[in-house]
Order: sequence, then C-alpha cells, then structure tokens
Amino acid sequence: MKIKMKLGLIVLGVSVIAGCSSTSADADIRHETDQAVQTASDQLNNLANLTEEHVQSVKNGTMNGRDDVTIGEVMEAFFDGPTWQYFSGTDEETEETHDVVEFTGYFLYNEKSAKARIQFLLHEDGTFEMGAGSYNDIDQSELVLGALMEKVYETYDAGNAPDAGEADTTEQP
Repeated sequence: MKIKMKLGLIVLGVSVIAGCSSTSADADIRHETDQAVQTASDQLNNLANLTEEHVQSVKNGTMNGRDDVTIGEVMEAFFDGPTWQYFSGTDEETEETHDVVEFTGYFLYNEKSAKARIQFLLHEDGTFEMGAGSYNDIDQSELVLGALMEKVYETYDAGNAPDAGEADTTEQP
C-alpha cells in the first residue's frame, strides 16, 4: 500500500540552466541535482517535524516485540542522515486517508549508498504498522523491508552488547 502525500511538504525550488543535450554527463548532473534537492527538502521537513506528536509517537514506539529499544534509537543508529516527517495521505487503491510518519535515511546496499524511505501508518488506537518502503525511490516488497528491519535490529544489538566494539554496517539486505 503506497500512500500519496497531500499536504505538508516543503518545496525547495532549484533552477538549473543547461542546454538541451542528451549526453550522459548532463543526465548525471540532473540526477545529482535532483538528489541534492530531495535531501535538502527531507532535512527541512525533519526540522519542521522535530516535535510533531505523530512523529514522536513512532520514534518513541517499539516494534518486533522489542520493548527494550525505541524505533527512533535503532533507526538513527543504523542509517546516516535520518529524517522523520508526518503527513496525512490517501491510499491510492482504497482512497482511505491515513496519518503517516515517513522515515528516510541512507545505508549501504550492494556496496553503494542507497536512500531508504519507510512509511509507518498510524491507527486511531495509538498503534502503527510499517507500510510502503523504497530504496532509491524503487518500491520494495514487505519481505525485503522486513529483512532490512531485521538487519537494523541485529546491527543495533551487536553495537550495544556489553563487550561490543565497532558494529559493521557495510552489508545490508
């Protein structure tokens, strides 16, 4: 289930003046510019949502039967450049409206930096569940996202064991 954002996105505009060329160098520059704009937008949204109650309920919540550590702790220990944002979204299939907290962060995937985007769907009873997710804006299955979350918790546990040294986070699902 992929949720489409309706409100609350801070739009950062960047104008790039370039000739109309189809060279790969131009495409690379456009891609890097788009990534930089998206990263800046994510960081601005993160600042705007630092104390937002929905974001705090997910960050301070627990999952996978792990009441000993919050989702915020494990996600922020595993991912580089973590951001959190809240928005109200509409399910593209059912047209139902949901409160959504979206996490983004960078990790190594196939020995390259990848941007993970994971949505948490909030329920009226105060619970939430993991919803849609992607790596570099390519949708991932529940199985792949579940494997990623297992790796996130494993890495956290390895890095926080009483006699643990540096945790190796170079191989990710």
